[in-house]
Amino acid sequence: MAFIEPHSPRWFAIVDRADRAFARTVRATIACEQSAEICTLCGFPPLGDFQLVEAVTIRRQVPSLRLCECCLVDRQVAGETLVAHGGVLDRGGDPDYRGFLGFWKRITGRLG
Repeated sequence: MAFIEPHSPRWFAIVDRADRAFARTVRATIACEQSAEICTLCGFPPLGDFQLVEAVTIRRQVPSLRLCECCLVDRQVAGETLVAHGGVLDRGGDPDYRGFLGFWKRITGRLG
């Protein structure tokens, strides 16, 4: 499946059919923040765009999400499989020790 940019007209056409309430919520958040460059789920500044490969809690028809770091971790913990699409922000440093995601990996690695 080709990548569909989150919050684009094509993305909304698909999401409107899959989950109209979710599409309305995203539109309202975009209107409130006056920008489409926000996390699809919470409205915070995004880390990047991610293709939804395996959906667990989000409808399978939703093709992609624009996520902040916390929402990305939340989706991964929920069991969803996401693939980063070009332009994901590089926070710098060792990839295994960046931000909250790196922190989470360190904690779960020690517990597991």
